[in-house]
Amino acid sequence: MACKTPVLYSPYLLGRDPATWPKPLSFRPERCLDEYFAAAEDTEH
Repeated sequence: MACKTPVLYSPYLLGRDPATWPKPLSFRPERCLDEYFAAAEDTEH
């Protein structure tokens, strides 16, 4: 990618990616807790 190339992303799509978030359409506020991220790091492939 060239320097100063504009990069766009969609928070809407990133927040609904099932590869990143299990059950992406469910309301799970505990996903924002540090404990959730620590547990997710332990289970990564």
